[in-house]
This record gives sequence, structure tokens and C-alpha cells, in this order.
Amino acid sequence: LENEEWIVGANVASRKLARQTAEHTVKEKAALFERGLATEVDLNNAKKDLADAVASYEEARIKVNKTEVRAPIGGVMTEVTQITQGTEIRANEVIGKIVDYHQVLVDIRIPNSQVLAIALGKPVRVSNYAFPDRVFEGKITAVDPVLDPTTRTLRVVATVENPDLMLRPGMFVRTEIVKAAHRDVVVVPKKLVVKRQNQDVIFVEESARAQMRNVETGLESRDSIEIVDGIEEGDRLITSNYETLRGRTRVRVTGLDTP
Repeated sequence: LENEEWIVGANVASRKLARQTAEHTVKEKAALFERGLATEVDLNNAKKDLADAVASYEEARIKVNKTEVRAPIGGVMTEVTQITQGTEIRANEVIGKIVDYHQVLVDIRIPNSQVLAIALGKPVRVSNYAFPDRVFEGKITAVDPVLDPTTRTLRVVATVENPDLMLRPGMFVRTEIVKAAHRDVVVVPKKLVVKRQNQDVIFVEESARAQMRNVETGLESRDSIEIVDGIEEGDRLITSNYETLRGRTRVRVTGLDTP
């Protein structure tokens, strides 16, 4: 806030000089007192003058600082009202809002059938259709104790990191809640697992022929699925035309690395 009369009236420079002078006087009186050339009353009076000067300077500094309006948080201004320079702002008048969305809160509705898998601290992955290749990590930070009586869903809130500010308040997002995690397992693209006679199978290449393997699947994500049994690390998977493929069909291997 620009108010020259207020700042000049504070006399900051003058009061700062008075404080420095009082500090110097106290040092002089202390040295004279040690040599017996000043009384204790003289020294105490100098200390009192210093205390008064310090209080006066701090009062002036606080007065000037009141001309600076600082927000308690950092962020981006939104919903700024149509005000112009010189407009008088009344106490408690809202002229805008500050939004800090380096972290965002994601409102999630969980079906009744999935409620038992929800708990505080569970990891979540969030994406938006505008940038489908970007995944944002977070965790569940709030869970409603009761279901919505109308939709029969459970309201869950996740706190998600948004360092590049790509997610914006009000966006619709797709959210995955990590129910469980396995390490050091065989994972394949989910699309490669097909049904044959109601059995999950994967086609692998052996001696330039397609071999159909029955597989047992485990955990899955949006695009990948865990293979618990049926194939091993290093098996060469058939990744094209597998939808209508039959066992023992001759196949052509492309892009095979050689030593």
C-alpha cells in the first residue's frame, strides 16, 4: 500500500539512529563505570534510554510493515474482482482467492462391492484424458465412515502430487487405487491374454510355431496383468494377430536380437 504520509510519520530512519546512539552511550557509560568515572545511576539511565529507543524503533518498523499486505500462503490468484488502483478496500472484503495446487484433492466414489479394499494411506494413480501418458501418484487421505444413501457409494479423498500444475481444480480424472502390489513377477500387456474355451491363454513362439499356453493370472492394472503360472521370463510372446491364432500355426519372428 502506498501511503507516504504514513511512512514519513513512522520516522524509521530517525528512530534507528536514536537506537544506535543509545547503544553507543550504554557502552561508554559501562566503560566509565568500570573505571569509577560514572555512577551506577548514570549507567542505568543509559540502559533505560536504550530500551526506550529500541521500543520506539520496533514500533516504527511495525507501522511501516503494515503497508505491506502479505498472504499466508503462496499460489495463484483466482476470482479476482474488478478493482482499480486507488480503490478503497473495506475490512473483510474479498478481492480474490489464492489457489495452491501443487497438491490436489481428488474426490472418488467407491462402489459398495469395493469398500473392503479401501483404507487410509492406500496408493492411488491418477490420469487425465488430455495427457493419457502422464500418471500422477498420491494416496488416500480421507474416507467417509458411511455410504451415500442415494448412490450406495463410499466417498474417498486422495491427495495427489501435482508438481507441474498439469491437473487443475475442477478437472475430471481417472483414478486407480492400488489394492495390492507384487514384486519380481512376470507381467505382460493385458491384451495378450485371450480366452479359449473359457480359459485364459497366451501364445508364445517356439521353433517358428505358435504354442498356446494356459495361464493363471494375478493382479492387473489398466494395461498390464500378472502371470502367476504358464509362462516364464524370457518366453517370446506373439504380439500380433493373436486374437484368431491357433496352436502350432507357423509364425514369422521379426526384430529378434542376435549376439
